[in-house]
Amino acid sequence: MPHVEIRLVATDALGQSGESTPAQMTLPERTFNHPIARAIIDQRKELAKDSRSADAVAEILGDLKKNVPTGTALTDNAPAIDYRVTTSTPDGHMSFFGTAKGFVAPSLDFSKIKSRLSGQSTAAARIYLGTLPIESAQVSQKPVSLPLMPILGSRIKIVYEVQTTKPPAVTPKA
Repeated sequence: MPHVEIRLVATDALGQSGESTPAQMTLPERTFNHPIARAIIDQRKELAKDSRSADAVAEILGDLKKNVPTGTALTDNAPAIDYRVTTSTPDGHMSFFGTAKGFVAPSLDFSKIKSRLSGQSTAAARIYLGTLPIESAQVSQKPVSLPLMPILGSRIKIVYEVQTTKPPAVTPKA
């Protein structure tokens, strides 16, 4: 969590000001559950540590996106980025070496999917999602479960990610 120094300054109508003694404090952090949001926060924390990393992270992510095979797309899983600055100059030039790993899966037209799901029963939505080139699909509704999907496609959120946990090992029965 970020540590900051807080100092209160008050100025009156005559322009006279007074200042409190500095106080050290830790700012609270919000918890993000969405993998992309978590990845963005992780990158922001890195940037706070070293402002030079902004350019390196942007370049590496750009190269990762350029190298996605035709017909596939990066999933919503956060890419793993690792780099090191090899040289830097006082005028802002730097050289770096880095790698990025992300998950790719078949490209899906989210607008088309949302329009197909709009107003459908949740059972029909699951059936349609089962026809897509994906391994599995889940339909969850918040705050309460309803029999129909939202009418507006903008109210439907699609998260496309690769499950990175391995299924439990199955022991054969003798």
